Amino acid sequence: MILSIKEKLPLINSSFKGARIIGYVFFGFIFLMIVDMIFPEKDQTITDETDFKETANVLSHRGFGDYTFDGQVDVKASVKKGTDVVHMMDMSELPIDYGHTKDGASYTVTSTGKHLKGYADYSGEGYVLVLQPRRTSLTKKEFMDILDTVRRVD
Repeated sequence: MILSIKEKLPLINSSFKGARIIGYVFFGFIFLMIVDMIFPEKDQTITDETDFKETANVLSHRGFGDYTFDGQVDVKASVKKGTDVVHMMDMSELPIDYGHTKDGASYTVTSTGKHLKGYADYSGEGYVLVLQPRRTSLTKKEFMDILDTVRRVD
C-alpha cells in the first residue's frame, strides 16, 4: 500500500533527488499538521482554590501558571504565548480603553464593531491573557469590571 501511495505522489516519485527531498519535507509537514489537528494542546484547565474564594475557579495554564477573575461564566479566557500585546491584536481591532488588573498588569480593551476583546499584558513573562465576552449583551463597563479582577494565583 505504501508503494502505491508513493507512486501517486509526483514529488516523491520524481527521478530528481532534490524534488524527492522537497516532497518528503512537504508531505512530512502536511502529516504533522494533521497530527496537530487531531491531538491539539490544551491551554487551560479548571480547578478549585479554597484559600482564595469558595466560589471562585482558578484557571491553569502550563507555562503561564494559575490565574482567576470574576465573571468566568460571562467571559472566555485563553493564554497566548507572546512578548508584545500589540502584535496579538488583529488589524481590524481598535483599542478603545485600558486599565489595570487586580495584580497590577495593564490591559487593553479593543473592539471590532460590537465585539470586545481584552488583552492583559503579562508579556514581560512571555504571555498575554486574552478575554472575550461570551454574550454580546455584556457592556464595555461590565467587561472592564471583570478585567479589573484578573489576578495571578500563587
